[in-house]
Amino acid sequence: MKATNHPSETKPRYVWPWFIAAAVIVAVIIAVFAIRAEAIRVKQQRQFAIPEQTK
Repeated sequence: MKATNHPSETKPRYVWPWFIAAAVIVAVIIAVFAIRAEAIRVKQQRQFAIPEQTK
């Protein structure tokens, strides 16, 4: 019988999943900053559009 675990038979290590993981992380970070910037812009527009009411 042949031994199946030879030191020369190692599984290949793929690099491309790391690039995809990095791209997903960068996309999430960019989305968070973009949404935050839009929320600040909308908040500023609402402050100018609706004057404060006095009680």
